[in-house]
Amino acid sequence: MSQLLPMSLHVNFWDVTLIGISLINLGTGLMSFQKDKVHFKVQANRKKPKVTVIARTWDDDHIVERFIKCVLDQDYPKKKVQIIIADDGSTDRTSQICKKYKRQITYVRSEKHHEKKAEFLNKVIKKHAKGEILVNTDIDAVMPNNWLSNLMEHFNDKKVHAVCGPAYSGNFDDNWITKIRTVEDFWFYSAGMWGRKNIVGNTATYGSNHAVRMKTLKKVGYYGTKTITEDAELSSALWDKGYKVEMCPKAYVLVESVNNFDSFVKERKRWIVGTVEAGVKCNSKRGIPFSSLFTLNALAGFISLIAFFLSNYPWHIFLLNVLAIVLCMVSFKSKPFLILWIPAFLVVGTIMNILVILYVLKDYIFGEGVKWVKVEGDKYHKGVKLKRPFEKN
Repeated sequence: MSQLLPMSLHVNFWDVTLIGISLINLGTGLMSFQKDKVHFKVQANRKKPKVTVIARTWDDDHIVERFIKCVLDQDYPKKKVQIIIADDGSTDRTSQICKKYKRQITYVRSEKHHEKKAEFLNKVIKKHAKGEILVNTDIDAVMPNNWLSNLMEHFNDKKVHAVCGPAYSGNFDDNWITKIRTVEDFWFYSAGMWGRKNIVGNTATYGSNHAVRMKTLKKVGYYGTKTITEDAELSSALWDKGYKVEMCPKAYVLVESVNNFDSFVKERKRWIVGTVEAGVKCNSKRGIPFSSLFTLNALAGFISLIAFFLSNYPWHIFLLNVLAIVLCMVSFKSKPFLILWIPAFLVVGTIMNILVILYVLKDYIFGEGVKWVKVEGDKYHKGVKLKRPFEKN
């Protein structure tokens, strides 16, 4: 092949492979600019479905009230919204706080904590959920007041069985770890998710922000309990049935990212192990295009580092991946200074994930395994104030 090129240009197998993958990543960035074509004009006589919003909590007495108020403040008809707080064995003041809202929410508490989040969610949903649509998010989430309306808009299309929305680090300005995590949010879970959806025509259900028809959830057997990442299992089950999963870029939530390395390791171990296990145990042939594209995007940092050892054009490959993420962040109007953190995300973030993989191997070698654990001492979230990492539209 090199004989067909100018003598100064030497191309090996790794050059072709790594540049090819980087160009695919660049395509994801470019497709993140495609505008949302799904928009239904508001009609006065349009029936709005009844919605059940559920959030699982575990010793979150410092943020549970903030969450309840956020949902109560939605512009969706109040009589159409059921709020379920699923208390997974809290030992703090969560129950006392929730009792203040007993006329406005459904509060369900378990006497013991469940190792797998889905086990408890399924019990609560089967017994208490009354909505046509189930909306699942995290207890630390902060949402704009049109969040529910934007999610529900897509269910006017009867072919849509589930909808996901972006989730951003609302504490992006804490330190260098949260800045790197915010770049990751744009690349994987917001603009990147939108880019992949526009390429393959389907998307995944992101744990912090998704909605699914209750009838559909029942048909797929509710949330899967084979792994510790129930959102990945749900995505696989929906793909396997051929159900359409839409994305709504407007229906975002802000969540709290971990801001120290120890917490990063605890959280990321669960994500990595759960995602791998979901791919092995719940593999869906119809989900292969999206899963493959997500994997290539996730490997952007690894590709950029490997290129410096195996490729003749490492800087070209590195800059292609930088450009891909820049496009995603620009398309979703990231705060400009966060774009400067892309190189750190690709290099430092990748090294951190490599260390997490080593921790996972250690856990399995010594027989500990990976479980859902609290990442901030006796709490899972600190409860800091959350802000938008993107420019206001």
